[in-house]
Amino acid sequence: MGKTNAIIEILVIGLITLFGIALNIMGFSNINQSLLSTYANDFKSYSNIFLLIVLALAYQLGWIVNGFTGQFYPKILRNKAKKKYNISLKDYPKVRNTVYLKASDNALLKIKERLSGIRLLRSSIVNILILIVALISLHYYILSISLFLLLILVFIITHHMYDKYTKQLIDTYQELDTENKNEKIIHSNNSE
Repeated sequence: MGKTNAIIEILVIGLITLFGIALNIMGFSNINQSLLSTYANDFKSYSNIFLLIVLALAYQLGWIVNGFTGQFYPKILRNKAKKKYNISLKDYPKVRNTVYLKASDNALLKIKERLSGIRLLRSSIVNILILIVALISLHYYILSISLFLLLILVFIITHHMYDKYTKQLIDTYQELDTENKNEKIIHSNNSE
């Protein structure tokens, strides 16, 4: 995945987080829409500066949410992968690092694309939770229930995607391991 794609991905995560936080502030502080319209009109002359500040803040929030979800979520899923694919948690970093260092560009691109989707999905879980709290504070209960159902769906999809990611990592690692064993056999036959 290119750096531009990663920046856009983090920015999208952060913008959704910022939107949810803004809704929470509105809901818990009882700011009404007419007051917001007044503020919006006052900021028209500063709109470019305001946009840069919002984008910078969203970018930072995107990294915070990504880091937060990256800390706890993979640990939960690695335990599941350990049981399903019979790989120890101690060996998991070795498997991942070997694949990232030795896999073909095509295999690595597919793995990174899947990981990008996982990153967006796991961040969506946090963002949807923020939006649910905001909508409850604004008394939009039906929409909150709908988002809760979406949260369950995103959670299931994230688990499914992570399972495919882990399987792809392990399959690629086993292919690399088989290639290494074949090379050793060829080298030992040539030396005889």
